[in-house]
Amino acid sequence: MISPWRIVRFDEILERVERKFVIDDAEAYKCVGVRWYGQGAFVRQQLVGADITRKDQWRIEPGDVVYNKLFAWKGAFAVADGSVLGCIVSDKFPTYRLASDRVDSRWFKWYFRTENIARQAQDLSKGAAAISKLPLNPPDFWKLTIPLPPLAEQRRIVARIEELAAKIEG
Repeated sequence: MISPWRIVRFDEILERVERKFVIDDAEAYKCVGVRWYGQGAFVRQQLVGADITRKDQWRIEPGDVVYNKLFAWKGAFAVADGSVLGCIVSDKFPTYRLASDRVDSRWFKWYFRTENIARQAQDLSKGAAAISKLPLNPPDFWKLTIPLPPLAEQRRIVARIEELAAKIEG
């Protein structure tokens, strides 16, 4: 029997979204960061527009897949949740939407916690000799892969992982 699981490139299940806008110097903005090792997006700081050097920024929404170009090799990938609604990211944090008819966002969230994604990102990252200057640029982001079972199987596996995670935390 042929396994229904496939290894799928990100360009097959994600699309780039750009909600670009220009910063207003008088407004306050919550800026998003992405934790290493798949630990999620978070509000890094709040700044007044006048204190933001680059005036072109992007809005992020819950459900967006976002990563830190400079630290992808450390697994700095996330599926944004409601805590970052209305927040902004710079061009160092490209944003994407999942094909929700093929991928459960929680499957992606758990996958981002694996060593595999950080290793792939490191292999695809290019840059200067300093390890902190090893960006994963958007054209190479598309080459990342994820094991993808059918949607119902993703949901079953995620439910079990979350059940076990809750027991561990308890």
